[in-house]
Amino acid sequence: MRSGGQNGCKRLEDIPTSLLRWIFKIWGLETWTYSMIGLRIGQDMVTIASKWLAERTKDSPNDGIQELPELDYHKLKGKQRNVFLQVMAYFKKLKSGDQDQPETLRLNVDGTAGTGKSFLIWTITTALRELFSDGPITFDPVVRLAPTGVAAFGIHGWTINFSLMIPVKEGTDFNQLGQSSLARFQTHWKEIKLLILDEKSMVGRSQVGRMDHRLHQAHPQHADEILGGMPAIFFGDFAHLSVNYTHC
Repeated sequence: MRSGGQNGCKRLEDIPTSLLRWIFKIWGLETWTYSMIGLRIGQDMVTIASKWLAERTKDSPNDGIQELPELDYHKLKGKQRNVFLQVMAYFKKLKSGDQDQPETLRLNVDGTAGTGKSFLIWTITTALRELFSDGPITFDPVVRLAPTGVAAFGIHGWTINFSLMIPVKEGTDFNQLGQSSLARFQTHWKEIKLLILDEKSMVGRSQVGRMDHRLHQAHPQHADEILGGMPAIFFGDFAHLSVNYTHC
């Protein structure tokens, strides 16, 4: 079957955008032959793909507000409720602008599977959205991170590597971000009030070091503080998996 155009090649402008995006997603950005439909794609498509990808990567993981399940704060009980009240008391004090500001919030929350960690994460997120929004909620003040895509999906969050622009491939140089990338990165993190990390036992100390480095870049005025001065809560269960003792 011939697709039309010179020598049977379909013109780029005739290819539906949805098909282009599907091809990019499945095959990546390179020159290839898609013989099943007689479509030969050359370097000009690679150029288009590169431009499209560049635009997509400008989207921050925090630009959109992920939809969370409907929650009832009153269902929190026991230690869950205590953690929630402690977090809310901290941020209400922080928002008040009083001279007597509390020390940066850093909590470690342990819990086995089925103890309601995700529910607590979503409850805290929802409450802080309401606290820091004077009207319609236009940004998410909480970044929810996890070491893997599956774990991130479970809390309606993002992977550590994606959110903090950390290379995934081992051995990749971890350097200072370029000027334009750094500017976008700092803008995206400017309004973030809280970092939540789930599945902490799966995060090695080298990855935590990369997180710390990136957050220093996000908040250079707090570069001498842990995680760039970002309030943080680490969730997980060290008995769930063997601790990741990475050294590099």
